[in-house]
Amino acid sequence: MKRKAFLFLLVLILPVVTTGCWSRRELSNLAIVGAIGIDKAGKQYEVTVQVMDPGIVAAKKPSSERPPSVIYHAIGETVPQAIRRMTTVTPRYLYFAHLRMLILGERLAKEGIRNTLDFLSRNNELRTDFYIAVSRGATAREVLGVLTPLEQLPANTMFKSLEVSKETWAPTVHVQLDELMNDLTSDGKQPVLTGIRILGDPEQAANQQSLLRTEVPAGLQYTGLAVFKEDKLQGWLNEKDSKGYNYTKNKVDRTIGVTPCPEGGKISSEVINSETEVKGKVIKGRPIINIHVRIEQNVQDVECKMDLTKKESIADLDQRSNQTVRNIVQDAIKNVQTKYKVDIFGFGEVIRRADPRAWRKLEQNWDRTFTNDLQVHVTTDVKTRRLGTVTNSFLQTEQ
Repeated sequence: MKRKAFLFLLVLILPVVTTGCWSRRELSNLAIVGAIGIDKAGKQYEVTVQVMDPGIVAAKKPSSERPPSVIYHAIGETVPQAIRRMTTVTPRYLYFAHLRMLILGERLAKEGIRNTLDFLSRNNELRTDFYIAVSRGATAREVLGVLTPLEQLPANTMFKSLEVSKETWAPTVHVQLDELMNDLTSDGKQPVLTGIRILGDPEQAANQQSLLRTEVPAGLQYTGLAVFKEDKLQGWLNEKDSKGYNYTKNKVDRTIGVTPCPEGGKISSEVINSETEVKGKVIKGRPIINIHVRIEQNVQDVECKMDLTKKESIADLDQRSNQTVRNIVQDAIKNVQTKYKVDIFGFGEVIRRADPRAWRKLEQNWDRTFTNDLQVHVTTDVKTRRLGTVTNSFLQTEQ
């Protein structure tokens, strides 16, 4: 009798515990979103999504008449409302789990991005490994409408271009959602994001036929870093100051530096390794930051009369490179102190870790202290490792 009762209960329980696919969604019913753009439209939000066209992407021979992605957009009082409103025009459920890029409109960034990020952080469908950028001189909707060569999906182009630029050039940063939210909640660090703009003719940027030309008339370009105070955009760093920021934050992987020669001309060197050490201390109530940048470089291009076979020439190149890098870092810090007056370098966090007791007194007015009272000392150590396949320029041997 007990055995029969046990089997009866087992039959009742099994259907409950074996329903692991109750929330599944069929791929044929999903519209995979590669990029999302958020703009401010009056007091409302305009949300734009870039959706992959699976028929074009999966085709062995993609059509030149249909683009590989489709743009949908809608306006709502909140971001979630605008996204749900898109269901009136999208034939499939918008699926954000494979999001690659989030583009924030410049106007939205100036008014504040905190409310927008709240939605993104609460959405359990979103992963946090997408990159975030700010549109510059255009709306996020216009940026997402640009078609790009080489990669079928513009979202992948933006994602991969940002990674390549960060790894080989230096004035850009790839920031993900977790890092941005940490910067927004930190007392000693203000956020920065990479800017993106439309390069070329905006009217042809969304024209599929323009991709059939050898020289594409319009495209996207990452340019400058957006400086924030709390969640509001304050302005932009130029290319040189953006590189100085990355040197300070130990975010330079590789880049190209140009050093003037003693008698005119210049030498290009590739930075192959860069390490930055930042230390802080407080002396008599005044915070001090010491920055030391160590760089290894290889000579890439010589456009001057300089005998690189001599040790003294290499020593002179190292000395000049030291001065160049030191100026880049110092100018970036000075320009941020005088123009924006916010600590985007995280010096406050360095002081907090070095002297928590002193930080409790400094944190209330840290932006003012960063601007007026903070002493920053920069030292560099640049070493040239390789000269390439030749020592001196062949042009020099002919003279």
